[in-house]
Amino acid sequence: MKIQRIDTYNDTRFNGDVLKQHGAYLIDDEYPCQFLIKGIDSATVYYHDYDNISEIIDEFRFYTKHISKFYDKDNTLIKSYDETKLLKINIDKLQPSQFYISSEKLENIATWAKTPEDFIIPVLRREDETIILDGHTRLYLAKKLNIKEVYVYDDYSDEHIWRFVSEAKNRNIYTISDLESVSDEDYARLWHKYCDEYFAKIDNYFSN
Repeated sequence: MKIQRIDTYNDTRFNGDVLKQHGAYLIDDEYPCQFLIKGIDSATVYYHDYDNISEIIDEFRFYTKHISKFYDKDNTLIKSYDETKLLKINIDKLQPSQFYISSEKLENIATWAKTPEDFIIPVLRREDETIILDGHTRLYLAKKLNIKEVYVYDDYSDEHIWRFVSEAKNRNIYTISDLESVSDEDYARLWHKYCDEYFAKIDNYFSN
């Protein structure tokens, strides 16, 4: 099964709210599968074949491990997982691992993220640091909304995350407020280029 996550906001094959939540997936280049988050731990799945949904749900949960209950369009439970333990933490105690956010992405998230329950972030905790693994844009928005505390859950990452954290600190980025909001074009030019060049150096190192 080929599972493709859709990252754009203007794909007419998918519901607009689903696109804004990054819950759109294209299966085998043909079949849309849509996840609409409905609460702090649940989502509704819109798909034509609920008997073959497990692999797609697992792919969705790679980014959203706090979602543990999945319902079909008729609100029937189709799959559930053990609940993920959530902790509340002061937003200013979270160390970023990237440097920029996309203003376009920020605008789209702002259409649905309004309360603390909408800001649930995977983190990596080590000694006295709590590292943001994903969700920088959501946290940036939460800060703008004057939300003091957000929900986090423990996740994992490879060793490269510490290089990104180190570079963030080199750029005097210690809290979510220190990130720079840039246009979508500049985000691709600045952030994606940085990531591409970083991993290209790693590949070259191991190939030589």
